[in-house]
Amino acid sequence: TVYVVWIIIIMRGRERWCAEWSGEEIMQAEKLLFRFACVVRACGTAKALSDGRRVHAAIIKYGCHCDTLLGNLLVQMYGKCGCPNDARSVFDKIRQRNVFSWNIMVQAYTQNGYVDEARCAFDTMPQRDVVSWTAMIAAYIEHGYRKDALQLFHQMQLEGVMPNEITFITILSLCANQEALPEGRLIHAFILERGFESHVMVSNSIVNMYSKCGSLDDAWKMFDKMPERDVVSWTAIIANYAQHGYIKCALQLFQQMQLEGVIPDEIIFVTLLDACAGMAAVEAGNLILASIVERGFELDILVGTAIINMYGKCGSLEDARRTFNQMHGRSVITWTVMIAACIQD
Repeated sequence: TVYVVWIIIIMRGRERWCAEWSGEEIMQAEKLLFRFACVVRACGTAKALSDGRRVHAAIIKYGCHCDTLLGNLLVQMYGKCGCPNDARSVFDKIRQRNVFSWNIMVQAYTQNGYVDEARCAFDTMPQRDVVSWTAMIAAYIEHGYRKDALQLFHQMQLEGVMPNEITFITILSLCANQEALPEGRLIHAFILERGFESHVMVSNSIVNMYSKCGSLDDAWKMFDKMPERDVVSWTAIIANYAQHGYIKCALQLFQQMQLEGVIPDEIIFVTLLDACAGMAAVEAGNLILASIVERGFELDILVGTAIINMYGKCGSLEDARRTFNQMHGRSVITWTVMIAACIQD
């Protein structure tokens, strides 16, 4: 159609050919181009590979496959659909690649486990931004290349690229175990030096890192000096005490959190219930249950399953069975936990 022709002209940078086109025709053509992009994005989000291939074929038919925007989106779509080789094929045909083109190519490799290929693409990038570095660091962490991740983190700074919030959150996740505590302290010091400690997401990650390392005092010191705290902050510090057996301290913090106007979510309830289950602390569990009912979370599948698990491990099979029967929906995990409670009894 006339609109598809206009798409091709726009994408090839030949607008001068279209002096005779009306404003309405141009507007309709631009809408069609926008729809092409939307459909490719949707296929990637839904991981609809067959539909994505059909859209790709249509894009090739109309000569649009070399365009940077659509090419980037196709690379992203194939990456999300588990086809990094197809993503690379599209990438190689993009005539004018930008930083985003390279970043999504690296991402297409990393999200499908092609770490070596991702590093090769990363190393050949004509320019790299903080997103590029963070994506490669995250890939190394996800696939267990701990030393490579730390080395890359230091290398990015040597090359003058400043880490951002996401970079710090990513590298802190690498240090969330007892053996990595010294490295975690060094990264915390660097965060403090760079002025990122006041960012709530970074501070939450520091609290979580110290908690996972077993350094309760450091976790508390970080939490206590945070200028602002959200429910994630409170969940991290409550989990810190609950998972190390300090149920009373965890419950006191839980009460303080509510006094400060922070509304608990299902994650914090599950954290507390799991801690009670681990210590067979049924009385503490009942106190938490009262708050769960007050907040209307008792019918949540995740919370309900945690309640059953807590009662089962505390030897209260009847309470576990009653909770199970009252649930409107059940997952496979719910059934598994209920069966385990019956066996344990």
